Amino acid sequence: MKSIAPEDKLNPVDVDKAIDAAQELGLEHSQWSILAVVDHMNAVATTGVKMLRYKEHWGHDKDLAIPIPPSPSWFDLAVAADRIIEMSGDTHHVFIENFRQDDDGNLWLETGS
Repeated sequence: MKSIAPEDKLNPVDVDKAIDAAQELGLEHSQWSILAVVDHMNAVATTGVKMLRYKEHWGHDKDLAIPIPPSPSWFDLAVAADRIIEMSGDTHHVFIENFRQDDDGNLWLETGS
């Protein structure tokens, strides 16, 4: 699988920026940690995908999945990630850190705490 998120790491100085980004995006259940694209949320993030999948950390025996547009913007991914994190019921791993695309048209959400 390939990562589609730029290589930026959240550090303590960036926490306020991440919180501001989440509020601006209208995220209710997650924090946006991919700061390199905060100013480009309408840009297409990737192409050729069908589903956002999440192997959440606690509670479910199987992966969660929701449909996404075939060429989602970063904003589309933020909203979908917020939704799938809410579905998981996990209130600890809410920092959206990365997306990895597989060869089957799945985009896998990676979160942290």
